Amino acid sequence: GRRFSSLSNQTKQIRAEDIHKSLGFLPEPEKDFFKKEEEKLLSVTDRTINTLIDDGRLVIYTPISLAIWCKKYDIVYKFLDTHSFPNLDLNIPNTNNTFPITEILAQYNQFHTEENKKLVFDILERTDKKTLFSRSNRRKRSVFQLALDSFDFEIVQAFVNKMADNGIEKFKDSFLIRSDED
Repeated sequence: GRRFSSLSNQTKQIRAEDIHKSLGFLPEPEKDFFKKEEEKLLSVTDRTINTLIDDGRLVIYTPISLAIWCKKYDIVYKFLDTHSFPNLDLNIPNTNNTFPITEILAQYNQFHTEENKKLVFDILERTDKKTLFSRSNRRKRSVFQLALDSFDFEIVQAFVNKMADNGIEKFKDSFLIRSDED
């Protein structure tokens, strides 16, 4: 087979595209796609906040999951506002059985920004306990496993507290073996 020198034009092109993507410069077709998505997201009302947006892609997302996926955090915060969107339900799965909490955790695990972390807590607060145990169709990992993947103690602790219902005290008594010395 043909081998490329480490600085062949093709390699440079691919490397440049990766760098551009990571900096948020998207190729034109993707830019158009995000523009269309944003228009759809801006037209969402409280009546349609829990309706899946089918745009012909493999995965069909709820509006808030799509906003997270597109990193449109201003729209995410707008949807989380209980006065504007009192009917928002954060426990409706996308077609790959992921949830808004799955999407924001995946982004936190990738980018580790403070904004992502704050959104993890905001969304976790309004997510049902049972949702945290659900597994995605593709990767077969639960939401809680994604939280563990964050290697972030505060996030893991918040998940454990949520899953233990009455907080960590109840969790300690029923799950940890006490030593004889107190």
